[in-house]
Amino acid sequence: MVKVNVKWGKETFSDVEIDATASVEILKLQMYSLTRVPPERQKILGIPGGPLKDDDDLSKRNIKEGTKVMLIGTAEEAELKEPAEKVQFEEDMTPEQIAKALQLQTKAPLPVGLENLGNTCYMNSCIQMLRRIPELETALEKVTGGGDVDSQVAHEFRELLKAMKNTTEAVKPVRFLLALRAKVPSFAERTPQGMPMQQDAEECIRNMLAAFASATPEGDTNSIDRLFGFKSRSVYKCVECDDEPEKVDDSLDRFLMCHMGATTDPVGHVREGIKLSLKETVEKSSEVLGRVATFEKTMAIASLPSYIIVQFARFGWKKANSEAGTQAAKVKIGRKVQFPKRLDVYEFCTPELQKELGENRQKDSEQKDKDWDLAQKALKEGKNVEVPDDNDASVQFVDTGTYELQSVVSHQGRSADGGHYVGWTIHEKADGKKIKEDEWLLFDDDKVSERPDKVVDLAGGRLDTHIAYFILYKKAPAKITTDGKTLGGAAASSGEAAGADKDKMQVDG
Repeated sequence: MVKVNVKWGKETFSDVEIDATASVEILKLQMYSLTRVPPERQKILGIPGGPLKDDDDLSKRNIKEGTKVMLIGTAEEAELKEPAEKVQFEEDMTPEQIAKALQLQTKAPLPVGLENLGNTCYMNSCIQMLRRIPELETALEKVTGGGDVDSQVAHEFRELLKAMKNTTEAVKPVRFLLALRAKVPSFAERTPQGMPMQQDAEECIRNMLAAFASATPEGDTNSIDRLFGFKSRSVYKCVECDDEPEKVDDSLDRFLMCHMGATTDPVGHVREGIKLSLKETVEKSSEVLGRVATFEKTMAIASLPSYIIVQFARFGWKKANSEAGTQAAKVKIGRKVQFPKRLDVYEFCTPELQKELGENRQKDSEQKDKDWDLAQKALKEGKNVEVPDDNDASVQFVDTGTYELQSVVSHQGRSADGGHYVGWTIHEKADGKKIKEDEWLLFDDDKVSERPDKVVDLAGGRLDTHIAYFILYKKAPAKITTDGKTLGGAAASSGEAAGADKDKMQVDG
């Protein structure tokens, strides 16, 4: 790191630490964090070798301590515009106009989309998926810009989320894209025609999470592993020698894989695909045989995260065939694989974790029985059923291994190097009353639309339609009480039939 002095207009920033080995893009992002001058407007002078160009190599510029750098450029400013419509006061409005205004106020605008900056749908869809996680935005609040590449990615992502909250129009994610390209230079590759190349959304989200993890250390872990990380336990058994002792290895993962199966034995449901991915044959050194031998690896989940990302292994490599005259190429598996809105991971867990989950599942079952009994009693006696809220000291949340679907990134096309990515997120869950079916939002770059329950159509089957590539689930713990009270789940229908006070009845979705 080298300390330089930056002069911008009438302002001077002393002892600014810059990484003389980083890219010009990173330097411009750092200048932006100081001055709010967008990278595309910046002209940087004073560094040996003349004005900086985007493709210059800073390490060859011989930047020394105390170098006086001059920045030329205009900062972002909020444009003041006259209102498109004349302001109307209530006393000047007709009853119909007042009713219309009130109706508009009750329906919040849809979340905004992101402009495509040249085949950046892979990035936009990942951003919309992670935007669904409020804990992530909270974790990134402590990240400051101007540091290393990972911190810059995290900082720009946080700033992008803020910008998306404070507007009703699509946002240009320019600065986040520059930071992401600084971390993954291959994301800046272009076609022979000069257009940015399409990239793999799975590679994008993995690099985003890796950057966020590096930028948010928390003791011996980090914010990302606290949200997404789960311990997996692998047991290795030698298939060539029964005397070889089993080997056990613990690791930390952020993605749960779903394999597609073989053409002769295809996978039709995500549970089958996950189960298939937990077993594989590997080669390891055998102490007994004194050579490399074949082992059967069996993996199980040893801890449950707050969120689980399930990735469908839809892309692979097709080997070259000299007889057919074909070259090796990336191919997509369009096989139809169903996935549920509620995923139970109990069967994928270690015996120790299954025992803990089993006890909690028993408590949940007993709670439901208790709710039903109390509801029937209240129905006979014509009494109301009081339901404690979630903050009541008697209410506890326990893990049962159940997760609820939150968002999906889908892909349309035959290869990860082409096609189109979009994001889907749950907007409003069905309550059986006003909302009859789940309402989803489709984020197609800058276009955002409501799609009632259309996420069920993403299982696959045809390459020319959108197919789920990876999906996000959120932990759905069960609620139990410790003082004999009901949670209202079974009491709602019975209590309401008896004319119970609806203010004291709550339905546990």
